[in-house]
Amino acid sequence: MTETLQGQPNPPAKRVLFLVSGSGSTALHQINAINNGELNLEIAGVLSSDPQAAAIGKAISAGVPQEDVFAIDPSKIRNADGKRDRPAFAARIIEEADRRGADWLAQMGWTPWTPTDVLTRFNKRITNQHPGLLPDTKSLNGLQVHETVTRFRDLAGRDVNTGAISQWVSEELDQGEILVYQLIPVYPHDTAQTLQDRVKIVEYGVQQRTLGLASKGQLFETQSPRMIRDEGELGYLSEARSQAVQIYPEG
Repeated sequence: MTETLQGQPNPPAKRVLFLVSGSGSTALHQINAINNGELNLEIAGVLSSDPQAAAIGKAISAGVPQEDVFAIDPSKIRNADGKRDRPAFAARIIEEADRRGADWLAQMGWTPWTPTDVLTRFNKRITNQHPGLLPDTKSLNGLQVHETVTRFRDLAGRDVNTGAISQWVSEELDQGEILVYQLIPVYPHDTAQTLQDRVKIVEYGVQQRTLGLASKGQLFETQSPRMIRDEGELGYLSEARSQAVQIYPEG
């Protein structure tokens, strides 16, 4: 793996607020790493967009104080016209982050679209995880990513790599600069499910490396390889993406 580092790193991260929406397995790995002294960071808290997410119970069981494990459901925050109020959602996130002294936000399985005001407040201090190479799997979620990869492998008729990455959160979905990545070979027998299981384990390490570099002020932007070799494979990719979304419409 060859990385071309770009830009200037930010001051070291000290207190991280984890943003989750589902099982919270990746965030739990980081929480355990902090508790075990593997990461030189403090836990500001765990914010879930889903009040029923399994991540909430896992975080509390891992020792995060209950008052610092909380939910802000964007679907419940609406303006006078009954529409979702993104500025109010942003204000709630910023308020809770500031209250806990968070200087770094880590999206780990966070599904809402992060409001602009949050990105401005935590510019270059909010990271996201993605379970595939970009831009080939941009805007896809969960099993959509892995189904795209396995179908592309079959259509292209060759061996391919997928990847686990961390990136800055950006206004446009999955377009933030890449920070850390690891390539993962796709085997001939891999299905979307088996690939997801293997990628998830790698993601734990990629996110831990990201936070470790952030805590040292050594997090740089880089570039990762693509899954496609050239423009002649774009048709295969388009077909694979379309089929994957049809099979897994909810991700």
